[in-house]
Amino acid sequence: MAESAVEAAVSGESAMDRLDRILADYGFSTDSQSPRQYFLVSTVKENAEEAKDKDLVEACVQKLKSMRESVSRQLFATSLAH
Repeated sequence: MAESAVEAAVSGESAMDRLDRILADYGFSTDSQSPRQYFLVSTVKENAEEAKDKDLVEACVQKLKSMRESVSRQLFATSLAH
């Protein structure tokens, strides 16, 4: 995953577009707020940190912040259901 991030950086694609493309490659829509997508974005962020791709790390941080509230509500609702 880190290699494709580096290749995309060379092509001039924005970090947020790269993140959206990575999520789409895993079958997520860009507006999905699922807990699985949250964890995928966290993993992409870790890989971007290892690859020293600061722009992609920042895109992940922004995406995680926007998703956090929605995912927290979903996880809470799921825990109540069980």
